[in-house]
Amino acid sequence: MSNKVWYIHQNEQQMGPFESEQLLQLRDNNMISQNAFVFKAGWQDWRPVKTIWVDIEAQALGRPAIIPEVSKEESNAERRNDDRANVSGRIIAHNGSQIVFASAVNVSENGLFIATNEETFHVGEELKITIQIEQLDKSFNATVQVAHFNSNASFIKGYGLIFKEVNNVMRSQIKDLITNKPQAI
Repeated sequence: MSNKVWYIHQNEQQMGPFESEQLLQLRDNNMISQNAFVFKAGWQDWRPVKTIWVDIEAQALGRPAIIPEVSKEESNAERRNDDRANVSGRIIAHNGSQIVFASAVNVSENGLFIATNEETFHVGEELKITIQIEQLDKSFNATVQVAHFNSNASFIKGYGLIFKEVNNVMRSQIKDLITNKPQAI
């Protein structure tokens, strides 16, 4: 079995697979941006590279991963219990040259997931979006970064987006929406 399990996404390019030692060497030679994302075979989503160095160092030393692996069922349960609210609404996202119309699915203080079949943007790309969520008083604009695109047919297809800039009034309304969401039965 190959130890090449790590992939890097930076500068709109995906590279890999790499072994843990190779990834550490790239980091030590300043060849990996701190804004890069990494993916490991078996993970559901890309993660910011700065959050997983301890795990990579442990693997390079032949030690068990520090970040525990999570089963698909546990990951889905964790997502359901995360501080987010299911929402309905419309999203317009663009990068200055391409535009996507999508539906809002859920929102958290840190970002949102939007449903679309169009895989137009790249992980790490910065977008401008207009958000119209039915549960909020008014629409608003935000700057976001693409965290991942889910193309797995078992789930809703679309983008996970991280808020980079959103006005404080809207962030407060999102927080209130999450705090006051209906409790599951």
